[in-house]
Amino acid sequence: MLLVVGLGNPGRRYRATRHNAGFMLVDRLADLSAARFGSAAGHSRVCRVERESGSLILAKPQTYMNLSGIAVRSLLVHYGADPEELLVVYDEAQLPLGRLRVRRSGSSGGQKGMESIIRMVGTKQIPRLRIGVGGDAVEGDLTDYLLSPFPAGERLVLDAVLDRAVLAVDTIMTHGHLRAMDLVNGWRP
Repeated sequence: MLLVVGLGNPGRRYRATRHNAGFMLVDRLADLSAARFGSAAGHSRVCRVERESGSLILAKPQTYMNLSGIAVRSLLVHYGADPEELLVVYDEAQLPLGRLRVRRSGSSGGQKGMESIIRMVGTKQIPRLRIGVGGDAVEGDLTDYLLSPFPAGERLVLDAVLDRAVLAVDTIMTHGHLRAMDLVNGWRP
């Protein structure tokens, strides 16, 4: 079993924004299995899906991005899982749109949701999948940029990226993180 936690902000206002790229991936995984998020566990909406690669528990924290650690810690307790059984998926403004990065551990890189998770779980040994949402002119305060929706042209790139991210999740389940890194870290749509 792999606990895939997509980071984002709850509510219609944020649904299609760059900051909700993590939610978008877990939604894609749920849709592919005709599953629906329902029950709340650990401050999150969750669903369980069966893929050829194995069982996934998909979670969308309802605590807002900056407090994601509260939800992730609760999910780990609820499911009796270790941090190594997690895959945290989130947006990364420092990566160009269309790029993906799988890592087994590391710092937050300034991403507030991941910062909260590292603080609340007490380790940097947390596997993650970062979805690039950065643009050419992104600098300074990123709040408005991250909370804005993807324009139509970028949605086409995002769809290809989400498909590749699904493949990365399946690869992690079947062949491990290193193989997934080889598959996506240098890939471009």
